[in-house]
Amino acid sequence: MNLHDTLKIKKTDTVAIIGAGGKTTMLWLLAKERKEQGAFVTTSTHIMKPDNSECDIIIPTDSEKYIIKNKIIASLDINENNKCTGLRENNYNIPILYEADGSKRLPAKFHNTNEPVIYKNTDVVILVLGLSCLGKPIKDVCHRYELLNLNPNEIFNIKHLIMCIDDGIKSCKMPKDKIRIFLNQLDVISNKEIIHNLCKTLKYTYIFCGNLKSDG
Repeated sequence: MNLHDTLKIKKTDTVAIIGAGGKTTMLWLLAKERKEQGAFVTTSTHIMKPDNSECDIIIPTDSEKYIIKNKIIASLDINENNKCTGLRENNYNIPILYEADGSKRLPAKFHNTNEPVIYKNTDVVILVLGLSCLGKPIKDVCHRYELLNLNPNEIFNIKHLIMCIDDGIKSCKMPKDKIRIFLNQLDVISNKEIIHNLCKTLKYTYIFCGNLKSDG
């Protein structure tokens, strides 16, 4: 499955990826789809150092920004823990893929007032959430649940999932037609009809579900 086609985005779009439960996987899958034309990847916050299977070239953020056909280039500054920072802003006339917030490797999250960090010339925001959050204590699966004063021992359910979606849409401050919602980890759900019905009933123009690890 081609993610650009599925999510109705162009390979010339600058795309921010926010949320939890698959952001980094989404980032590098999109980069791989752009590799033939050349892909440029960074982060407006932090990201782990990519390995050789994900990225062909890593350049410091103060380097000249360029695209090379058949290459995935990442503009990142790497610290001693292999954690990376990226561009503070995008002033370059090239399409960029970037991760725009963090989630502590949890499948769901709420945003504080300083995130996500969206570049001014972003065309599309993809909000990713992992369905493995469902049925588990909120404290174990949701980053920043404290912001909403949720009971940490309450079981994360569909209501909380919708709250995360609404929060992500509100926090990115983008028009709704520029936002794509992707519910990842569909394979962990035994009754997939529940999620498909959720996608149909929510009043968002672009909402999708699937498994990024297997079929996009």
